[in-house]
Amino acid sequence: MGTLSQLADVIAQQHGLKIRANTDILTGIIQQYNKSDTDLLNRLAKDNNLVFNIKNNLLYLMDKSADMPYVCVDIDRCIDSDITYSNKKLYRSCKAVYHNTKTTKQLNN
Repeated sequence: MGTLSQLADVIAQQHGLKIRANTDILTGIIQQYNKSDTDLLNRLAKDNNLVFNIKNNLLYLMDKSADMPYVCVDIDRCIDSDITYSNKKLYRSCKAVYHNTKTTKQLNN
């Protein structure tokens, strides 16, 4: 017996993906007949109120009730910015990039 995060990790490794998972839900026997790994993880996510997605070679299996990171950026304190607006009223995600001038490294989130 393991957790859904451990199962997702095995599947991610088999497909050459990195993983970000935060669930400790225990699994029993899981049957997978004539279904892809993606179908299996979609079903398990839906049954356990989790978010499942694969983006940019990263497999996500996250608890919907977990706190999402909160980031506040003061645009007036930024040296440079590039914002693209859309007609959407609700954004479900965003991409933030930060360049640390002391370490000369760029951080993506």
